[in-house]
Amino acid sequence: MSELLYTKFLEYLKALKPASGKNPFAPVYLIFGDEMIYKEILNQLLDVMMPPIKRLSSYENMDGSPENLPRALEKINTYGFVPGMKIVAFQDTSVLSSKDDGQKLIQKAKEAVIQDDYKKAGSQLMRFLTLHDLQIQDIASDKTRLLALMNDEDAKSGWIDDVIRHCQDNPSDRDFSDTLKLLQHAIERGFPDQHHLVITTESVDKRKTVYRTIVEKGIAIDCTVPKDSVTRAGKQAMDAVLDERIQASLSKSGKRLKPAARNALIDMTGFDLRTIMSELDKLIQYAGSRADITEDDVNRVLKRSRKDPIYEFTNAITDRNWEKALFFLSGLLAGDLAPPQVMAAIFNQLRKLVIARDFIESAYGKQWNPSCKYDVFQSRIMPGVQAYDAILTKSLQEWNMQSTSGKSLSDRGKPKKGKPKEKVPTTDLLIAKNPGNPYPVYLLLKKADGFSRQRLADLMQILVDADRKMKTSAQDPKIILEKIILEICQPDLTGESQEKQGTRKL
Repeated sequence: MSELLYTKFLEYLKALKPASGKNPFAPVYLIFGDEMIYKEILNQLLDVMMPPIKRLSSYENMDGSPENLPRALEKINTYGFVPGMKIVAFQDTSVLSSKDDGQKLIQKAKEAVIQDDYKKAGSQLMRFLTLHDLQIQDIASDKTRLLALMNDEDAKSGWIDDVIRHCQDNPSDRDFSDTLKLLQHAIERGFPDQHHLVITTESVDKRKTVYRTIVEKGIAIDCTVPKDSVTRAGKQAMDAVLDERIQASLSKSGKRLKPAARNALIDMTGFDLRTIMSELDKLIQYAGSRADITEDDVNRVLKRSRKDPIYEFTNAITDRNWEKALFFLSGLLAGDLAPPQVMAAIFNQLRKLVIARDFIESAYGKQWNPSCKYDVFQSRIMPGVQAYDAILTKSLQEWNMQSTSGKSLSDRGKPKKGKPKEKVPTTDLLIAKNPGNPYPVYLLLKKADGFSRQRLADLMQILVDADRKMKTSAQDPKIILEKIILEICQPDLTGESQEKQGTRKL
């Protein structure tokens, strides 16, 4: 059939005419590109194909995980109780992605490991392998090729080994190596009359045979928008798409968006079409009977909606990336976070570094070296981390018992029979809250190695003084926080890191 740009899709819908009572719709639609646009195109398609009341019985919406594809194809080939048209939407899938998108999957896998979500990490790894026509057994014994494809220095340290083991132990998370072949054969074979498959995805590799088959048998709708805001040409292309979408929304309401208001809107949302259109709807409602939407309207109605997570901010600080930290600081303060909350986040991050630094300089951390490989860390250093945490937990328990009884430990006799056992106080001071996931601990120790004990002590005092100044002076809290960030990001002149000293070797 054909390929279409999303801007021509409405023309395609208007031109559809049943020939001799035949179904005018394609058996398969692939809608790819910007999420906000392809979901809008999907809704427009559904509105023409099937009234909402009939969708209750004849429309299936499925998550596009590769493991769900066999079930989706089974549904599309099964006749329903209600005769007539049937639609199965296989949404937000990655099975058609390009190998160029593999690095995004690896980054998501790494983030999932840090968050202790090995199911998600395994899923991302298996999707990566699928893109490169690999299976888990191909890399289980020798991951040389995998590491070359991943192009990730941290992976060489060993975190990927944990994910590989998870995939080996959980076959249900890795049974989609033949998904593309399955989809290819199903489209070539065809679906029952009036049964339609709609696939949505952000990325498509047009070189794949299955893509060419979809174009031959159905319709591929390209909803891609430019994302390059660095070059002049890229920015112009982005602005053109954005203005086209804004104008389409404004024309329905008879409103006008002043240039200054447009710029303020984009500054508050970033280049995210879904967010922009959602916020524009708020502005249209706020303007009421007025035709013009002004910059003042934007400032009154909208809150900054760029996603500047607190963990990105604190990570930038401990990485001594002051430019990135200041960028996230502006976003956090423009959102819902108050300066004291930002101060608390910085304090908590430094406190983690203090505990990690104390471990490094303790007898338990004597084998630590920032250049050690991850597998060495797991086998030789992680046991020391757990022993250190056990001692810390015991100390906290004793302090807690001492403070609640008012007696010293030497004065305390055995607990009376029937007396409830003292509970271990909950704390966030442990280095390894989840010993089963060592990778975040490995990263924390690497960060802590860049700060000497004296430097961390000085920074904690600077935080205390800044907190007092923020509460008692009229100085702008943002300026106070900016000074703290710049101070933390300065090189540590109070002592060299162990890596530079070379005092510990494995």
